Amino acid sequence: MKILDRYLASAVIFGSLMVLAVLMALSAFVGVVGQLGRVGTADYGLGDAVLYVLLGLPGQAVDLMPVAVLIGTLLSLGALASQNELTVMRAAGMSIARIARGAVLGGVLLAGMTAALGEWVAPPAERYADQMRLMSLYRVVNILGRDGIWLRDEQQYINVRQAEDVRRLEGLNIYRFDDEGRLVSAINARHARFEAGRWQLEGVRETRPAEGEVQSLRDDVRDWETGIGPELVSLVSVSPNMLGARGLLDYVRYLESNELDADAYRIAFWFKLVIPAALPVMVILAMPFLFGSLRSSGAGQRLMVGLVIGIVFYLVNITLSNVGAMFAVPPFLVAWTPTVLLLVISLLVVRRL
Repeated sequence: MKILDRYLASAVIFGSLMVLAVLMALSAFVGVVGQLGRVGTADYGLGDAVLYVLLGLPGQAVDLMPVAVLIGTLLSLGALASQNELTVMRAAGMSIARIARGAVLGGVLLAGMTAALGEWVAPPAERYADQMRLMSLYRVVNILGRDGIWLRDEQQYINVRQAEDVRRLEGLNIYRFDDEGRLVSAINARHARFEAGRWQLEGVRETRPAEGEVQSLRDDVRDWETGIGPELVSLVSVSPNMLGARGLLDYVRYLESNELDADAYRIAFWFKLVIPAALPVMVILAMPFLFGSLRSSGAGQRLMVGLVIGIVFYLVNITLSNVGAMFAVPPFLVAWTPTVLLLVISLLVVRRL
């Protein structure tokens, strides 16, 4: 029986990885096409665009894995069914539950691989990809340092200390130079807020060197003309995609200790755990279609069923995460409800086969 378990598990793993490779190739192609509009901006070239997309693939692999496992199980075990191998196993006395156990082993191994990918590979790759892209697009001159981040926009050098969220920056120093490299003005602002497609500075103090004197200006609010958009905030704020489960948990504790909203990071933390746990569930979900209505169907029908169910599962998770953050639904329920419901329904259907 252990030989059959390994055989079924390897079929699930091989099929899932093949489907994942196809999905990632399509995703990479779409990603590169989507980046072509930015190629040629500042120092951002085609090589940078390709590298940015490639570095994002580990994170996309984690997100796509449930769909890949469902489709891969349907296709790989469906091929065994078409060759009557599953029928022979049933004739040898193996129940559907026993066959499912061997297949689920493959899902468990894939879950371990996915968890490792999401914890140790995808987060640093995402961080490097975003930093590399924005360094090329906005000519970031220094990312690291105790003084925050430095950016260059035409003749402006901007220092940002920190960010509260994607549209609000804290502690800005803006230095403007003329074409000959002479300092024109130095601006200090307490806050910068992005509204109606433009930045507004709050609590502004400006110093302008003039002949024999220094002019000082103050404004409560002032528009800031710059080609830099809110994307720069991703360099000075923490994105959930850039953290593993442990990093997310630590960051949630940090936000809570400072009485800041941490719901988005709690939801991201639970989804880091849910995605690997969903993979064995996807294997179980495939069983009714292999031994039920799609038993004698072709690969095309199985592929379509897997795509529809996988896409619906993915969209439900995305929708619930947004709704949960909006209406303060407990993050644990938001993350686990679709997977647990799928597991219960799948087990009930398998028992009736």
